[in-house]
Amino acid sequence: MSFSIEKIRDFSDTITASGNNPNPPANAVVGISLPGLAREVAIQLEGVFVATVQFEVSIDGGKTWSPLAMTPSGGGAAVQNANAPGLFVADVRAYAMVQARCSAYTSGAVAVVIHVG
Repeated sequence: MSFSIEKIRDFSDTITASGNNPNPPANAVVGISLPGLAREVAIQLEGVFVATVQFEVSIDGGKTWSPLAMTPSGGGAAVQNANAPGLFVADVRAYAMVQARCSAYTSGAVAVVIHVG
């Protein structure tokens, strides 16, 4: 007899300018706490935007953040940030939290989807 435990968690949000605020707050963040059995995370950036999004992880509950090298789903070298739509994946077994932080923003809306498996 065998069994497996799989926890999959999805979270999404949008970094955008709206209303009387022409720019999102400095360092706008979309992030998630990772369940104990998390192995990988995928972050998808969608939309039409001029912005730079940093990929970051924390081991101490969000007190400090470090860059996370993520591999584009289409292959290629790992990156720690992105300025165009795409899907990026990384191993997160050693981390407690993951986030996508908008470090530079000019225009548009960045839709961020985080999938943990």
